[in-house]
Amino acid sequence: MTRLPYAVVDMEGKPHVLVEAADGDVRVLSPEEIAAAVLAKMKKTAEAHLGRTVSSAVVAVPVYFNDAQRRAISDAGDIAGLDVMRIVSEPIAAAVAYGLDNVRSNGKRVVVFDLGGENLDVTALVADDGFFDVLATNGDGYLGGEGFDQRVVNHFVDLIKRKHGRDITGDGRAMHRLRRE
Repeated sequence: MTRLPYAVVDMEGKPHVLVEAADGDVRVLSPEEIAAAVLAKMKKTAEAHLGRTVSSAVVAVPVYFNDAQRRAISDAGDIAGLDVMRIVSEPIAAAVAYGLDNVRSNGKRVVVFDLGGENLDVTALVADDGFFDVLATNGDGYLGGEGFDQRVVNHFVDLIKRKHGRDITGDGRAMHRLRRE
């Protein structure tokens, strides 16, 4: 198992995380409580931006989430003080954000590419007058934004080495600049 910066413990057959708070207290948190903290932070951010209370939310989750995971997210919303009106898969949320729910689509087929920081998911949907059906989904958990960034950095490190005979991998400033650019 990958080394984690926190301890995972079993409580009644479910994983929980030991977290040391800023005051030094150690707390045991369920995944729902951790997700609730994220949702509560997003709720506060939305309230600050909108200048009013937010009480309801539609939450997007990865397309491969099963019913138990979706229920856990709904429970997290309750803990965060949100009425989770609906849980939708991320590709459907992307299609709605693109406006496909407002287009008379009559069975239009759509492919959603979700290139994340660490993964790439591709989902085929059918959009039909505001309703969506997922036809198929697949992805690669190790192919994503950071992976692409690292490959580009490696390409230019090799190019600089070939053209200028200089290895910049030991130059933290040059590597930082290359990653930033």
